[in-house]
Amino acid sequence: MRGRAIPIALSVLMVVSAAAAWLKEELKPWKRYQSRYHQTIRAQLKEGELRISRPERSPLEGKIEMVAGGRKLIIQFRNEKGESERCLTCHLGLEEISPNHPVERAGCVACHGGDRLALEVKAAHKGLVRSDEKSCGGSSCHGDMPGSIKHRGVKRCFECHYDLSDSGRYEGNDAAMRDSKDGIGRKHRITTAIPSFRCLRCHSSPSEEHRRSPRCVERLGCINCHLGDEVMLGRKRSITCSTCHSPKFKTITSREDPAVRFSRLNPFISNAVGDVMATDDSGRKLPNVKRIGDRVILIDKSTGQRYKVPIHIRR
Repeated sequence: MRGRAIPIALSVLMVVSAAAAWLKEELKPWKRYQSRYHQTIRAQLKEGELRISRPERSPLEGKIEMVAGGRKLIIQFRNEKGESERCLTCHLGLEEISPNHPVERAGCVACHGGDRLALEVKAAHKGLVRSDEKSCGGSSCHGDMPGSIKHRGVKRCFECHYDLSDSGRYEGNDAAMRDSKDGIGRKHRITTAIPSFRCLRCHSSPSEEHRRSPRCVERLGCINCHLGDEVMLGRKRSITCSTCHSPKFKTITSREDPAVRFSRLNPFISNAVGDVMATDDSGRKLPNVKRIGDRVILIDKSTGQRYKVPIHIRR
């Protein structure tokens, strides 16, 4: 009996060890997040709509589609510097922060820091940059901005450019972000469609100039007359009534024109090469005022509302 018991015990031990190893592998956080992501997609879409419909989808999008369909795999891609990153293995449902910052080009670590290849939470988040002043403002992209901001009370980029939910919690598709604390944006996305109520948190008392403004100004969001660099850098407002009602125009000739780049960050505006844009007195194009045929159209940057602008000929 003892001779039989030893092999049986060894067999049981091997089975238990194998089961424990399998369970440990299956319980790895990145696999748990991928299972949660798959369940989220299934809840949102019908089974036949789980695939990305664009035929020109990238290899990275193809891998994310596989996980949406129920597979579990390490998602690795190379950023524009040729460095491999695995962050999307856990954060595969995370929204692209903006069309100006495509994840397949910029990657994640360039802005957020951390370990590009680690799959365990503590290791992956070692050296993580948690302040947008140091991520956006500490980079070669916007390094000159934080020190230049003269807007009283504004210390963080995301105070204006991030959309917060009523609950203060993240509400997007990234399963790894679901457990985040309050103060995270509604989604991982920056915007230039800044609602007026965000301005009014600080500017609660309208100035005398606003009291004397025509009714059309009352309908528009603040950011249609107060441009971003003027607000952030304390510059004098460059837009007057004649800017829109007796406009001068310039045509967009480059895809890198600031008016085009702005429209990539705003869900209501779409500008392209060939569009004829109104300009301020300095000659800078206004991204939301354009000539279409014989009409001048203003698109409210904060709401998307379109207005036909009455034109008065300069004399």
